[in-house]
Amino acid sequence: MKNKIPAFSITIANDNVASGSAFYLLFDADGINESIGGIVYGNAKKNFDEHATSSVSPSVIAETTKTRPIKITGFNYQVQNSSDFSNNFEFLVGNIDGRQIRLPNVIQKARRNTQFDSTLLTIDEEIIIDSKTALFMSVTNGTTVTLTFFVEELI
Repeated sequence: MKNKIPAFSITIANDNVASGSAFYLLFDADGINESIGGIVYGNAKKNFDEHATSSVSPSVIAETTKTRPIKITGFNYQVQNSSDFSNNFEFLVGNIDGRQIRLPNVIQKARRNTQFDSTLLTIDEEIIIDSKTALFMSVTNGTTVTLTFFVEELI
């Protein structure tokens, strides 16, 4: 039987006003991507509950993926400035042999919502988020990013 959860959102507020961006590593319940990525992902904020808001904390969502992978059919990617779409954003799938598949967010294939909002992209991409899957992204200092994931089912 499928569990119906229509969607969940995570908003990350990088309230640091210094120049540059901060990196975030979402999901990655097993920590495998952080381990493979070494210093690059190791410097990312993993305990980002203090920076993110959601109806359920992001760390709880990640913990859930250890037993119930989440199949998403796409997501909305909302930024404050359209230039933020050029920031790092990629899904990572780690393997215990040290290999890592990197799935970059290709914004050119997104369904743009520019007639309504130039800071919103709708990405139609089927992705399974399990304990070995992570989302690595940068958020420009002083801005907010909201991701709304469209859930097909919990597997």
